[in-house]
Amino acid sequence: MLPSFETLQKILLEEQKDGCQDKIVLGGGLASFAKNWLPKALAEATRKEERLLIEKIAVALKNYSDLPTPQERQTALQAILADLAGAPPPAPTSAPA
Repeated sequence: MLPSFETLQKILLEEQKDGCQDKIVLGGGLASFAKNWLPKALAEATRKEERLLIEKIAVALKNYSDLPTPQERQTALQAILADLAGAPPPAPTSAPA
């Protein structure tokens, strides 16, 4: 799992524990986090599949605060966490010796 995915996973799990109130990330919630996370995650990505997943997750995070109920935000978090769990392993950085 990419380091940016691990960071995101930790934040999303904390958000779940907090009742999906969008208060874990100070100064704008998960939408604000997405703005900073997206370029870092894309810089780590080495495969097209990773980049597509990152972009999909970023859109979901940007729309998270617009979801009207904690139940809908919970559903969105579960979908993102499921995507992260199914993310392909990072590509090797060098060929085996």
